[in-house]
Amino acid sequence: MALFRPIGITLDRGAASTANAKTLQIILRRDSSVPLGYYILTAYPEP
Repeated sequence: MALFRPIGITLDRGAASTANAKTLQIILRRDSSVPLGYYILTAYPEP
């Protein structure tokens, strides 16, 4: 999910500087026992 403004700051391993994160990675898990049929397993920012 691409956003119009930064949602956080990331630092790559071994990098000397930070970068603004404007993309959000969302991982969904299918589960028929919840009302919508899925839930958010995890989400994290990406540069």
